[in-house]
Amino acid sequence: MVKVSIEGLFEEVEMFVEKLEEDGYEIYQEEEGFCLNRYSPYICRHIGIILDEDEDDDESYGDF
Repeated sequence: MVKVSIEGLFEEVEMFVEKLEEDGYEIYQEEEGFCLNRYSPYICRHIGIILDEDEDDDESYGDF
């Protein structure tokens, strides 16, 4: 699971998130941001997430 901060979320990113939903990604908003439960590095690059990869943790976190 990838947690993404929505601080400073621009209209273009909102439109991209809508496109992800149309493409079958299940995206929901938590208190701290959007969670993508089908993650791909391709998506990460396109919405500008900086990943913190931790081998001991199954989750990667990023902020805009």
